Amino acid sequence: MTQSPAALASEGGNDPLRSDRWRHAIESAPVGVWDCDFQRRTLYCSAELVQIIGNGSAAAEYPMEYWVNLVHADERDALAQRFQSHLVLRTPNVQFEHRVLHADGRYRWVRSSLAVISRNEHGEPARVVGTLQSIDDVKQAQLSAMLAAAQDQAIFSTVPVGLAIVGLDSRLLTVNDALCELLGHSKAELMELNFRAITHRQDIDDAELFESALASSRERFRAERRFVAKDRSVIYAQLDLTLMRDSDGLPLHFIAAISDRTEERLQLQMLTKQRELAQITLSSI
Repeated sequence: MTQSPAALASEGGNDPLRSDRWRHAIESAPVGVWDCDFQRRTLYCSAELVQIIGNGSAAAEYPMEYWVNLVHADERDALAQRFQSHLVLRTPNVQFEHRVLHADGRYRWVRSSLAVISRNEHGEPARVVGTLQSIDDVKQAQLSAMLAAAQDQAIFSTVPVGLAIVGLDSRLLTVNDALCELLGHSKAELMELNFRAITHRQDIDDAELFESALASSRERFRAERRFVAKDRSVIYAQLDLTLMRDSDGLPLHFIAAISDRTEERLQLQMLTKQRELAQITLSSI
């Protein structure tokens, strides 16, 4: 568990040996440390903090406002409110995630923790210490994952092809609007069905495609299938089935893409009948 700045500052006590040990620990830890003389409004920082910010010098003394101004403007007020609450309520410390301006001109995410460790005779803060830890890589990874998930969800919801995530037991786990429109069912109704329930009864034997996919090393399958809508009408479709696996290669679920080919099939049937009729007419002549 991470110690508060106050605990770090007081851990050494008056023991020079322990203080020296903590000084070396602080300098070598991947956490930046700063010490602020609140009365003089000046601040000292560790070498690690300078590296995280990419600016300044560990040996220098800086105005407190210099470091405050590095905090992103959108989060500066919230951080000040947290600190003010800490002063009034005398909570152990303040912990806050925010962005700071790096020397390269880009804002980077950090986790701050600060605490008042001494006050003057009026109860005003005299010395404030804090830590700063870089969490930019974690935040960027989270942001990328959120964007990817949002993009995937947007594509899944808006693509004009019927899509369904199908469990290994052929149960429909998730469906998009296009599939609901194609089959005439609501999402709630489809979630109560399995893949076989929407497949034409003459193609149910072919629905063993799921078992074949699980037994095969292939991950993608394509087949012509007939599906049955809520009004019992028959839908001719192209089924593209993809087997998704986890990082260990174990099957997770299927993604089924159902493309309506009914109009094409009806036109093909009409052309076939016309061709047969023409052939009969020519034979008669």
